[in-house]
Amino acid sequence: MPDLLPFYYERHMEYQLARDGHTFGPYTRPEVEERLANGHILPTDIARTEGMDEWLPIATLFPAAAPTPVPGPGGLPQAFPDAPNLHWIALAVLEVVTVNCFSILWDLYQSLWMKRVNPRSTALWYYLALAAVFALKAPQSYHTMLYNLGLGLPTVEPFGNLLLVLTFVLAVASRLVLRRELLAHYNRAEPIGLSLSWLLTLLFGGIYFQYHLNRLNALKDALRRL
Repeated sequence: MPDLLPFYYERHMEYQLARDGHTFGPYTRPEVEERLANGHILPTDIARTEGMDEWLPIATLFPAAAPTPVPGPGGLPQAFPDAPNLHWIALAVLEVVTVNCFSILWDLYQSLWMKRVNPRSTALWYYLALAAVFALKAPQSYHTMLYNLGLGLPTVEPFGNLLLVLTFVLAVASRLVLRRELLAHYNRAEPIGLSLSWLLTLLFGGIYFQYHLNRLNALKDALRRL
């Protein structure tokens, strides 16, 4: 009977879960395992139980929940290159300092990584088109900045309004396309769980994506150490 006590306590230990700032539970170990099996709990969720000082990924507390590598050609596990890992705060600072120039380059870098991960990705082509329009619009933006600083005369650039509309349309389209491809990759091909708000996607684009890519890279590092 004494030998059964650790097993009894383990099965009846209660876990508090958290995802995106919201907490759930408590759940017993069998309840967590059941919810993991039906997809209501993700390996990326974090949890803790009585006596724990910090939250840990579910995959750490329940190793069986760790994502299974997707079979590649010949049945071998398919390895995906890690996402770009520049800290999202550094990205935001560089975007401000360079007046959005760095963000254009980083958007291309993110979409190029997605193209490596998924050869059928189309986000790169949208971002290339956006970069081309941004380059065409650069002289107008430069003259406008000088005029606002009192260092130049107002100028009227041909097709200025058309380029402005194209910039807006391509920015929206490219962000939504990359959002769709990120969700598909991290919930199917490499199922470690990802949820992206379409509104925050439109408002913050690459910075918002980078925040989640940083988080997922950290989770993958933790899973590798299991």
